[in-house]
Amino acid sequence: MALWAREISFPDVDAVQAVRPEHREHLQVLLDQGALRMSGPWGSGDGALLVYDAPDEATARSYVEADPYFREGVVTELALREWNVVFGG
Repeated sequence: MALWAREISFPDVDAVQAVRPEHREHLQVLLDQGALRMSGPWGSGDGALLVYDAPDEATARSYVEADPYFREGVVTELALREWNVVFGG
């Protein structure tokens, strides 16, 4: 398995608020499955970082595409970067 980092920004905070409950339900399912390692908003509230655990980029992309934020067009970027952790867990 590999870790995949995704940074998102929130261009429309009101739209984010409307979809957030469904987004969090989606993330909880991924967390329960072991497919999400961690996620949370920036302190400024204008975006977030998500770290997925997936065997390949295609699988990580499928998690993003199923996310209500992406599906509803609230967050449109789908940039993923493989992340090699050296320290920490």
